[in-house]
Amino acid sequence: MTAPAGAASRLGRVVRADLRRLTLVDRPSTTRIVLRRLRMAMLVAIMTVLATAYTVFTHAQDTIVVASQRTTQAIMDVSSAEQALREADSAAVHAFAAGVAGLAGPGNEYQNHIALAQLSLQRVAEVNQAGVLGELTLSQVDGQLTAYIAQVEQAHADYASGATQLGLAETLYASALMHAQDGILAGLSSLEGTQRRALADQAASWWLGPRAVLLWGVPAAVLFVLLLSTQRCLARRFRRLINWWLAAATALLVVLCVSIVMVVRQAEDRLTVARTNLEQVVADQHVSLGPISGGGADPAAVGLLNDRCAQGAGFGCGSSQPAAPDAVQAQDAAAATAAAGAAGADYGLRYVIPGLGVVIAVLIVLGVEVRVREYRYEVS
Repeated sequence: MTAPAGAASRLGRVVRADLRRLTLVDRPSTTRIVLRRLRMAMLVAIMTVLATAYTVFTHAQDTIVVASQRTTQAIMDVSSAEQALREADSAAVHAFAAGVAGLAGPGNEYQNHIALAQLSLQRVAEVNQAGVLGELTLSQVDGQLTAYIAQVEQAHADYASGATQLGLAETLYASALMHAQDGILAGLSSLEGTQRRALADQAASWWLGPRAVLLWGVPAAVLFVLLLSTQRCLARRFRRLINWWLAAATALLVVLCVSIVMVVRQAEDRLTVARTNLEQVVADQHVSLGPISGGGADPAAVGLLNDRCAQGAGFGCGSSQPAAPDAVQAQDAAAATAAAGAAGADYGLRYVIPGLGVVIAVLIVLGVEVRVREYRYEVS
């Protein structure tokens, strides 16, 4: 009886040991549970950072591009059209006072300025950022300009036929279409104002403000804390000082955040430079009007036109002088265009953000997985 009893006792101990092993295998490890949860939390955090950072960056960059390359261009084109029309009207008035309108009409200078103004207005229509209001104002100006051109042509026809007084009167009427309170130049001033308001709204966009940074900055900070906490947890439980996978993920996260902030801030600074250059271009294109000097073929006509010029608003003058010569205007316009183009540079970050996000996610998975595999029990 002793031998069977001993064998039964040993068999019982073996069975109980096997049951304990099975129980330990089936029982989830606390460490594994913690690692799983940390890994899931970090993956959710990086996906949140990826989605919010990409959304904020692309909206901010698109806003800067539109403001710097379209809205500023629209304002410069409106100013260019205004300068051209002031000089065209001045050339037409001077041509009739000088007595050359009967032969050559308002002259080549008038024709060139009108063509330049029409081209500028076409470009404004292409880059208009003032919405429906800008389109309506532009349409009104275009209609008034058509009427002005027709009136100048009629004045030329009557002047050439010998009806000089009628031609002169029609010239004054055409000039009134240009300079009246509700005339062409007033419409262009209104159009420029709507474009400037659009530019101010773009520069103050929500996507360029601090709240937009918080939208992706808070998830990035949470992920940063999770990465540091996980590395500390792994160092304590596995006695490994550094987890290179998670350390690399942390470094790339910092690089990503710093890059986004630097590129957006640099673009904002360049937009500010572009707006400064824009104001210089507009100042260059300001035209000063004055009376006809040196007499003319028709002294009475010259006297009448100069009298109307002296009255100020409502009529044009026979001489004009831009604030800056053409060479300076061209130089300042080129500088403004270059600054506007530079403001839109994103250095490929709209592609780098998702790429780095995926890399960080992979590093997180690998960094946790290498420690999970070192653990004694498999994941249940």
